[in-house]
Amino acid sequence: MRVASEGIKISFFILALSIIPFYFGFWVIGTLTLAIAVGVLFFFRDPERDINGDGVISPADGRVMAVKEVDGRPVVCIFLSIFDVHINRVPLSGVVTGVTHHPGSYVPAFKKESEKNERNEVELETGYGVFKVVQIAGFSARRIRCYLKPGDEVVRGSKMGLIAFSSRVDLYFPRDFDSEQIEVSVDDTVTAGVTKLAELSD
Repeated sequence: MRVASEGIKISFFILALSIIPFYFGFWVIGTLTLAIAVGVLFFFRDPERDINGDGVISPADGRVMAVKEVDGRPVVCIFLSIFDVHINRVPLSGVVTGVTHHPGSYVPAFKKESEKNERNEVELETGYGVFKVVQIAGFSARRIRCYLKPGDEVVRGSKMGLIAFSSRVDLYFPRDFDSEQIEVSVDDTVTAGVTKLAELSD
């Protein structure tokens, strides 16, 4: 099982801590700490994906919690539980034109108000207009990682970052994008890099 480097660091730190209770004979506490270390490795798993080369693909694993319109832009909101893979992927090939971090609250990610949480916004110029991927921290998430910077040329399905623990990812489509081309609905399960969220016009 491949694991993101961030998860390896956290897991090894917890693993090192587990030595202390084992040394003093606190087997239950030591075993529990060891289990947490293994759980962290599972959470930060980074599986191989056969990237879908068609349409706009999902930037995150999880459940579609909303398909709506914000300021004239269609938006698909995806909730990631602690059991989902938390590696985020680029939805469409293009050039990164902006990466902006916003401080905020830590409302549980499955609530509507979570759109005001701490978040990271990535603007992506594509041949089909400007898309925006918003990585949003949840109640338990305190770390958003973005691997991209302005000027980067990215390809559909490449890794763009991760959010530690339960979180949310919103994908904003261009203002002139026809919402009828969106192919997912609320409560659909999506997979980053694999599930097609929307068709693209020629």
